[in-house]
Amino acid sequence: MPRVLPHAVPVALTALVLLLGGCGSDDPTTSADHAIGAQRHHRAQPATPQPSEPPAQGTGGGKGGVSRPRHQDGGKVASLFSPGDPRPTTLGAHLLTVRAMPVVSKDSWRIVRNGGEDERAVGACQKTSLETIGAVSAVRRDYDGGGTLRATQVVARFADKVSAARAHGVLTAWRNDCEQRLDFPTTKIGPIVRVATHRGLGEAYRSAFGPKSGRGLASGFGMVWKGRFLSIIEIAADSTTYPADWDPARAAVRRISRTFA
Repeated sequence: MPRVLPHAVPVALTALVLLLGGCGSDDPTTSADHAIGAQRHHRAQPATPQPSEPPAQGTGGGKGGVSRPRHQDGGKVASLFSPGDPRPTTLGAHLLTVRAMPVVSKDSWRIVRNGGEDERAVGACQKTSLETIGAVSAVRRDYDGGGTLRATQVVARFADKVSAARAHGVLTAWRNDCEQRLDFPTTKIGPIVRVATHRGLGEAYRSAFGPKSGRGLASGFGMVWKGRFLSIIEIAADSTTYPADWDPARAAVRRISRTFA
């Protein structure tokens, strides 16, 4: 019968403990938001950058929190952007493809224009282009969703994050006085809501305006600020087509943020 060396027993026990300790840690995630939260928990935060967008927000509920989307978007984000996808290297890489756009109706999205930013406003509250308020370059994409459904996204790069922070402040100010500036019998501009994002700061708000309730336009406006980059998107339709129980613009904000991963 072979002899067991005395010192071999502790070594074997140590190896067994290490092996058992590694088990059970590969818990598969069941949603994109859960995976994002796990990555955010282990990511080191920079030391008090000035200025800097707030950290990506989780999907906590309750008053003042960010609620999980009520539509089908929450479970689709991960399948649209694989972790193995190449890192975007151009502004155009942050523009959503038709496949990445939130599904609003039975009709498919199609791209009707690609190009540089022009003087046309994105949404009823925007006064001027992003290049007018400091962007060094910007690209624009227009979408047609069938019927009255339309969307526009702009991605802009600024000289530095300070300039991008100022532009974000301008966009917020435009929203704050928007209701007073619009000349419609019925106008309602909703509050800015923080959106759970994979990277950067995500925000969105809803608006409705027109001759009277039920016969006007409804839209969602979203913003993603990451470092020296700023992207805005508006999705709009007549008030009977735009969803009342969920906001496609919030879904778009989450998907845009993933292009900055």
